[in-house]
Amino acid sequence: MYALTLVGAVSVNFIIPRVMPGDPTQETVQRLEVQTGQPVAPETEAAIRAMLGGNDDNLVAAYFTYWRNLLRGDFGLSTSYYPLPVKDLLLGALPWTLGLVVVSMIVAWLVGVSLGAIAGWWRGRPIDTVIGIVCAVLIAVPSFWAALMLQYFLGYRLGWLPPGGAYDPDLVPGFSSGFVLSCLKYGALPGITLAVISFAGYMFTMRNVLAQTAAEDSVLLAQAKGLSPVRVMVGYGVRNSILPSFAALAQTIGGAIGGVLLIEVIFTYPGLGSLLGTALAGRDYPLIQGVFLIVTCSVLLMNFIADSVYGYIDPRTRESRE
Repeated sequence: MYALTLVGAVSVNFIIPRVMPGDPTQETVQRLEVQTGQPVAPETEAAIRAMLGGNDDNLVAAYFTYWRNLLRGDFGLSTSYYPLPVKDLLLGALPWTLGLVVVSMIVAWLVGVSLGAIAGWWRGRPIDTVIGIVCAVLIAVPSFWAALMLQYFLGYRLGWLPPGGAYDPDLVPGFSSGFVLSCLKYGALPGITLAVISFAGYMFTMRNVLAQTAAEDSVLLAQAKGLSPVRVMVGYGVRNSILPSFAALAQTIGGAIGGVLLIEVIFTYPGLGSLLGTALAGRDYPLIQGVFLIVTCSVLLMNFIADSVYGYIDPRTRESRE
């Protein structure tokens, strides 16, 4: 199923740029003419079109050529950063996006599971109502609005965190402690934004599952034995309710890579989002295809990992299969 989904996604990724308006070759030619102040010769334009994969007289042949290039790791040349390969641009931006997403999702998962455990264990109490209302509001908040509000208040008004960028421009990138601390400081605001708009889903998942688990015989038996409330809650309630949250974490990390793109543009963070913004502005179709393909593969990969691992962390699924 995942293999067929990947083939379909790659096929759509191949077709969409070819039915969109605009011509990447003409964009590159116009840029060269502005830079050089001279018209581009027809043979030069033909060579640029060939390098950018614009010879699509036979779409079937172009489709298989596209697959062959992908399997070799060849994503083509970027028109916005010509003549840099798209592969190099993706490899430079992907670590920033992955680091931001993974750290933010782990923090969101820990906060969401903790609040969900509290709300689910004391369901119907005032604390359950308050947590539920707050999380319902956060789920309805658009990501770009949350990013702009946090950027304005925490970045500009209060000055607690840098409102944009990825590190101090006065520092030289490297693995020094100063550079790492600067990356953490500059990445805190987009990371907080991503965590704030994500943890509510984990909270509701944990709350609903734990509310059902709390009424099971194993929990009632533990309470009848006289075990402490904290031990019953953690050892018998949370432990038996946390499995769906693990699956949700893996799936959400894949989806968050796509959702973080707009946040990166707002905070001028040098990840896939900023790269995509530049590609859209310059009609850089090879780069657009590369970013979309990375996002699609990330979602499929994380969903596949979640489906595969769930059978090992939950013995009940293996027993049902047998």
